[in-house]
Amino acid sequence: MASFSGIVSCIRTMPNQVDNVYSAVGDKAVNFRSGTVLSLNDRVEFDIDPNGSASAPPMAQNVSVIGKADKQGIDAAVIALSESVDLRDNFSAVDELLAKHREILACAKNMEGALVDCARALTMAFISGAPITVRFHNDGDGSTGAMALYLALGKLQERISFGGRNITWKMHRGISYDEQSSFEDLMHFSQYESSGRPIVVIIDFGTSPESEKSINQVKDKEKAQLVWLDHHPPYEGFPQDMIGFYINPWNFGGNSDFTAGALACVFATVINRCDAAALVEASLVSDYSAYADYDDKQAQETALVLDLLTSGSRSHSMASPTPKTFLDVLGNKKLYSDTMFHARNLLDEALEIALQRAKRYKNTFGIGIYVLDFGYIAELGNGYPLPGRFSSRLQGKLEGINGGKTLTIVHYGNYISIRESDDIVPKIKVLDLVNELKASSEYVESGGGHNEAASMRVPRQHTKQVLKLLLSNLGANPD
Repeated sequence: MASFSGIVSCIRTMPNQVDNVYSAVGDKAVNFRSGTVLSLNDRVEFDIDPNGSASAPPMAQNVSVIGKADKQGIDAAVIALSESVDLRDNFSAVDELLAKHREILACAKNMEGALVDCARALTMAFISGAPITVRFHNDGDGSTGAMALYLALGKLQERISFGGRNITWKMHRGISYDEQSSFEDLMHFSQYESSGRPIVVIIDFGTSPESEKSINQVKDKEKAQLVWLDHHPPYEGFPQDMIGFYINPWNFGGNSDFTAGALACVFATVINRCDAAALVEASLVSDYSAYADYDDKQAQETALVLDLLTSGSRSHSMASPTPKTFLDVLGNKKLYSDTMFHARNLLDEALEIALQRAKRYKNTFGIGIYVLDFGYIAELGNGYPLPGRFSSRLQGKLEGINGGKTLTIVHYGNYISIRESDDIVPKIKVLDLVNELKASSEYVESGGGHNEAASMRVPRQHTKQVLKLLLSNLGANPD
């Protein structure tokens, strides 16, 4: 047992008060349970086993309340402990993390001030015990970023805290931070009394009009801070100023080829140096970045494994997919190998069918336009690949066959995904196409993405009408 003194900075309130979980800040940050009911701001002394479980809050012994702190006292305690984390020094490790990618490194250096400020806010919330929810997009890019952040916060916990931290990890489906998600987050945070504001971390999604209501809701209630790491092009009018910390390569001299996963790896390194270089490479490959090293076998395999694990495939479904569950698979040679070969076989089967079933068109620029009804793939019943990711895989296959000058459209139910080769982006930007359709057709409910990869949702009964309009806008004629 060890003696501890500090200030109660957060309480997870339970229906029965004796089950409350407390966070206190002293020379370390501690999560603990107590037979004595405590209040926020209490100055406490107790004995505790520092070698207990790293995840389950231990029971404190001999608990005494020796006074009361004010807000300034708690803030001073959090700041004092946070000063042991040298974020500026950690940023110097980004040079090594991005040693293979000078363009990304140059953009990252432009972000230094924003990244350090953002990392400081997250670190202080982490220390205070304020609840943190990390939402990451359910693909290889989002999951690599989440894994890097998980590793960094795990190392930080080993250094400055014990008894766990109040962090929730949620794999997020969809491109927007919708009202249901923000409602879930605010409801979760309502279980806590905290000296610091809760934080929602968003990785690789959300820069879309459909996120605006949630941004307004969180801002209006002032019950949480948003930390937003994305690489989708911000549209005119996107309310960045209402987001606590919005970091996007497009605002720092970069573009979408600096993936959100790579950005989150940089952010994680600033919080606490961790070995995230392989995750950067997997992120770039997974998101088809121009900076990806497609000769990197490990990156290719990791991207494929994560593609399957984040797809929700019935053969590899996870009750609660988190960065830890992904890391467990990547760290198990047999499970990793089995997952990779299974994903490869399912993907090859789907590609073979797609090449047979895709309808072919050409436009006046000589661009090959391919349209696939994903229903032919869904009929296989494998649950993998997912339509959006498969459109990228199919696009890559068709590009190789055609030597570029290729645009791929994959549709399924109310979902339409569009991909194109880099050589036609100067002539056609698919994000512009989606935005034009949103403006001209009442049937396009939502949409977004990148200049070379975008998607939209339409009422199922009007999918064919939107496809016809899309092909007309592309000047497509049957090949």
